[in-house]
Amino acid sequence: MKNENEQLIDFLNFINQGYVVSDEQDEDNFVVLVDENSEILSDFKPSKDFIKEIEKSEFVTIVDKEKKREYFNSRGKRKPMPLITIYKLTSKGMDLLGKK
Repeated sequence: MKNENEQLIDFLNFINQGYVVSDEQDEDNFVVLVDENSEILSDFKPSKDFIKEIEKSEFVTIVDKEKKREYFNSRGKRKPMPLITIYKLTSKGMDLLGKK
């Protein structure tokens, strides 16, 4: 398992590549990253607490964030829609990746 610094670098690299964060359901304690083709990055699932820490660290800025979860009915069951957050690297985040 990677340490927090390695996870941070991975997260910033994925955001820099255009991935968005998807909170699939409230009960999960993790989020997933999704690319422009709606493909989920299956081997990287950072915790929601880790994402909050990254937001506070000022390595990223929020471009758009859905705040209200909506639901849809599928075969008689109520299912949650994911909450999507789009981030952009700040200059601090770009510096950490050595991308300036």
